[in-house]
Amino acid sequence: GGRRPQPTTASPPTDRRPTTACAAAMAGTVAADDDFPDKRPLPRHLSRGQGEAVRNEMKHDALAKCEPYIEKYHECGRLRTVSIVWACRVQLNALNECLHQYTHDEELERRKKERLMRLRKEAREHNESVRKSLNSLPADELRKVQQTHRQQQQQQQQRAA
Repeated sequence: GGRRPQPTTASPPTDRRPTTACAAAMAGTVAADDDFPDKRPLPRHLSRGQGEAVRNEMKHDALAKCEPYIEKYHECGRLRTVSIVWACRVQLNALNECLHQYTHDEELERRKKERLMRLRKEAREHNESVRKSLNSLPADELRKVQQTHRQQQQQQQQRAA
C-alpha cells in the first residue's frame, strides 16, 4: 500500500482585487485606510470637556437671543428686593419660556452631533492632506518614512506592554 496520487484540479480563476492598502503598497503610495504618521483617528464621541463646551455655547446663544426678556426682567426687579418674586413673575416666566426654546435636550443633542460631525470632517481632511503630502514623496523616501513610523509604533507598543 502506497499512497494514491491526488487528482490535480486547476483552481478556478479568482476575480479578487487587492485591497486599497495592498494596491497602494504595491504602487508605493499611502492609501486612505493605511496607518501613516500624524494620522488622526476619527472621533466616535465627544469628550466630557467638549460636551460641556457645547452646553456652554448653547446657553450663551440662548442668553443672547433672549436679551430683550432679560432686560424686561431686570427693569422690573431693579428697585425691588423680596417683592421681585411676585411682582416680576410675568417677566420671569416669559424669560424662562424664551430660554427653554433654545436650551432643551433635543437642541443640546443636535449641537453635540453637529460638533462631532465637524470634528470627524476635520480629522478626515487632515488625514487626506497628510496622505497627499506623503504620496508626493519619492518612493524610496516614502518607504523610509513608513519604516520609521512602524518602528515608532512598535516602540510605543513595547512601552505600553
